[in-house]
Amino acid sequence: MLGNPDGARLCFGAPKTALAPDGHTLIGTVMTTNNKGGRPLSPHKKNHRINVRFDEQEYRMVLRNAGMANMKKSEWVRKSAIVKKITPRYTPEQLKVFRDFTGAANNLNQLTKKAHQIGLSQMAHECQNTINHINRCVNKLLEHGGENH
Repeated sequence: MLGNPDGARLCFGAPKTALAPDGHTLIGTVMTTNNKGGRPLSPHKKNHRINVRFDEQEYRMVLRNAGMANMKKSEWVRKSAIVKKITPRYTPEQLKVFRDFTGAANNLNQLTKKAHQIGLSQMAHECQNTINHINRCVNKLLEHGGENH
């Protein structure tokens, strides 16, 4: 360092401060940013959170399924909630048809037992009626099931 009569000192080498845009530093002739690196910000930031509770068995299933899919558990739950097709619960009308169907199946079993006891020829007409009723129940289920999709 050399002194001058005004008391100012001269320094040889790179200046201590250099003019550079805000957020940048000038080192020699190379300009760098103050970015510390890391992952760039996502344009699709996830701002909303939904808390979900699982029992032990459900939690183990989530962990197993996420592991098999090679995904993080949060990613697997998110994808499952969005992509997976959820079937709606049965309507009261559908439940009634299921009960009717079950009753018809029970009736058919009773008729079969009775037919073995008294003979097939006498039971043919009753069995045909029961079969027709079952077919109507199945058709109602199929017609109503097509409306949900």
